[in-house]
Amino acid sequence: MRGLERIAYHEAGHAIVAFVLHRRFTHVSIIPDDTTLGHIRTSKLPPTFQPESDYAGATRKLCEKEAMVSLGGVVAERFRLSRTCWKGAHEDITKALGCCEYHSGNLEEANAYLNWLWERTKGIVTFGREWAAVEALAQELMVRKFIGEQAARRIIRKAFEDWSRREQQGG
Repeated sequence: MRGLERIAYHEAGHAIVAFVLHRRFTHVSIIPDDTTLGHIRTSKLPPTFQPESDYAGATRKLCEKEAMVSLGGVVAERFRLSRTCWKGAHEDITKALGCCEYHSGNLEEANAYLNWLWERTKGIVTFGREWAAVEALAQELMVRKFIGEQAARRIIRKAFEDWSRREQQGG
């Protein structure tokens, strides 16, 4: 069960960051396939997205979102289990670093940028209502294994509402 829990929290972390950053996704799953033990399928990037030719503005923000969604799974897994399965996280870290490299002058700068985005992602995932939503979505993933975007959004919104209600009642 521990492995399934790790994967569920990992994928839920991706989904919560995507939700908070307004990044669409089609589904989140902990059903293994040929290359992964679970995944979130984000919507396609707009055809105007060309990070190699546009280093500022909207493209930079979209690169940051992509990096943070990639980091969200690793952050959630680490926060929940106090450890990270680096083998499984390698692809996510590599993708996030690639996003950072588009907007950096060298690898040292890209690593610093990645560390900054890690802290921003940690701020989203591990505090308050967002963590409550990670927990709710992970628990549901362990039961259902596959959740479409609309159902995931309902679970997240309900977790936000439940958390807010508890906060108003004093914990």
